[in-house]
Amino acid sequence: MRLTPAALARIVAGDQSAYAEVIVEGDPDFAQAIEHVVRHARWDLEEDLSRLLGDGLAHRVAAAGRNLLAFQRRAAASFARNLSDYWQEERALIARRSDVQRFVHDVDTLRDDVERLDQRISRLGARG
Repeated sequence: MRLTPAALARIVAGDQSAYAEVIVEGDPDFAQAIEHVVRHARWDLEEDLSRLLGDGLAHRVAAAGRNLLAFQRRAAASFARNLSDYWQEERALIARRSDVQRFVHDVDTLRDDVERLDQRISRLGARG
């Protein structure tokens, strides 16, 4: 099995789509078994830390780690929303969802109108 460091990091972070980047050579049954183990294995960090630091401190360290990860996710999501808003509203580099939906609706309406016009012209040509 071959994969990039970036794909490995995404797999460890729980990104299921990263498995598509794994290149499997050799025995496919063995590779499938390894993939199953990787997908379903969960590391109990707090349990391992408790052996080194004791239960109380391990719980605090694990909680601090979870809080830090949650903060990072919230900060990244907030940054992405702010950047998207800036690109849509201030710089107009990307279209707003409502603008795209309106455009798609207008294109569909135009296509239907052209099709009706083509049918009408065909009927008029058949009469003449």
